Amino acid sequence: MAEPGIIRKLDENVVNRIAAGEIVQRPANALKELIENSLDANATNIIITVKAGGLKYLQIQDNGTGIRHDNLDIVCERFTTSKLQQYEDLQEISTYGFRGEALASISYISHLTILTKTAADKCAYKASYENGKLKGPIKACAGNNGTQITVEDLFYNVLARKKSLRSATEEYSHIMEVVGGYAIHNSHVGFTLKKFGENTDIKTSIKSTVVENIRILKLFFLKLDPRNVDVNVHPTKHEVQFLYEEQIIDKIKSCIEAKLLSCNSSRVMYTQARLPGATMVDEIIKKTTDGAKIYAKDLVRVSSDTQKIDKFFQIASKRNENETNNAKETEKIVSEEIKDKPIVQINDEASDILENSLIEEPKEIKGKEKWNLHTAVEQANITYIDPKESFKTRTFKYERVETKLTSVKQLREMCEVAKQMTLLLLSKKEMLFEYFSLEMNADGELLALPLLLDGHTPFMGALPTYLVRLVTEVNWDSEKECFDTFCRQTAIFYSQPNPDSIQETQKSEEWKQEHVIFPAIRRNFLPPNRFVTNGVILQIANLSDLYKVFERC
Repeated sequence: MAEPGIIRKLDENVVNRIAAGEIVQRPANALKELIENSLDANATNIIITVKAGGLKYLQIQDNGTGIRHDNLDIVCERFTTSKLQQYEDLQEISTYGFRGEALASISYISHLTILTKTAADKCAYKASYENGKLKGPIKACAGNNGTQITVEDLFYNVLARKKSLRSATEEYSHIMEVVGGYAIHNSHVGFTLKKFGENTDIKTSIKSTVVENIRILKLFFLKLDPRNVDVNVHPTKHEVQFLYEEQIIDKIKSCIEAKLLSCNSSRVMYTQARLPGATMVDEIIKKTTDGAKIYAKDLVRVSSDTQKIDKFFQIASKRNENETNNAKETEKIVSEEIKDKPIVQINDEASDILENSLIEEPKEIKGKEKWNLHTAVEQANITYIDPKESFKTRTFKYERVETKLTSVKQLREMCEVAKQMTLLLLSKKEMLFEYFSLEMNADGELLALPLLLDGHTPFMGALPTYLVRLVTEVNWDSEKECFDTFCRQTAIFYSQPNPDSIQETQKSEEWKQEHVIFPAIRRNFLPPNRFVTNGVILQIANLSDLYKVFERC
């Protein structure tokens, strides 16, 4: 024969989890317990936020009496309540809750956080709970009077229960039923239910009426003497027992029958008789809309969508040819200037630096051809420029060679600065490519630039200055400041004018402003409010004021 099993006392955590499974069967049950706590705390406004049907996130916030600071350490323990002291109190209980198991049960199957403040407290207090116990110290923080309870990852340690639940949409529908029922029964309390990050699905006003809140076909309230009701029947209070059940049912039946029989009586319906010759409603509406007068001062005579044919014929530019000629002339001038300088008087180390910095560099730049600037929007051809070379080119182009070569030490310091700038940009190349589409390879060669506006290519002569300012003007220590300063420097780079061929550039800039920049401003520009007060945007005139002056002309 089989031996009898050994009877053991269950661990307290196991007992508490079993009890929690009986009380909290789905997110709607947890919310029901929390709503009842808020109503028992005399709350007049309850805000509920739900995410993923209440399984990921469930928050309820009220403006009730709050929880005392001294009670926060035991508030989530089982059988702790402020509504009941002895068993005889059940005979006259008038609150929704009385066992003190709701918060304890929820804390055993979720991550529970309570933020509360009483009217006597100077600040709010925040505490987290796990398995009915306080987790970490209680922290003082800012908050409004009342209590905010946040339940996260419901049933995270009861996977069988979590898998048995259906979709988040169905769980949210159960939550809406619970909130709707309490909102109707407690019409003096304002209820707000919404999904996280979305609009409200249920919203009732404070001190409203049942008729204003009702949205269902039938509703039945039964108010009895608490001494005749036994509420301690079901763990979730789904069922109760009361005395004189048959008499109460007969009374309800007779009332319903009386209401239904009264529906057979005659009713008077008032209608509007149509007069002879009356026009149809559609004709009235058409006449009203067609006869609406539009004053001349409000009439818009020019459409912003009107296009000109010159928009589709961009001004041809000889920029590429000019750049090629300028590059050859620059190379020739630099070479001749170096040849004319008394390099013999400088030591071998300086000659070495000069040959590498000034003589070899133009040949290397000359060998570089046009590269394709690949962006997320389109492709644009630009001249390949290395960050290190661009710094050197800028230095020796705008400064006379003899002033820079006063000492070998200064020249080496300048080259070291250029090297450090290149290393800084290379260290940030992954971030620059991911966020701004500024691409460089491992050798420090510039492959792509950000494309701010389709149809607008920046002046490449300002590229060396742009790269230097990325190193010196961008705050690389703070993420927010880095994005802000980088965008500002890029905007400055794209706004630089082209000084070559003034007459041709002026025509090209006029075409670009009319057909590229201004349409983009109309579509995308969102000016802040301060632009109105500080004079950045100035209203020159409006049609209504102009008609006051020129109406009679």
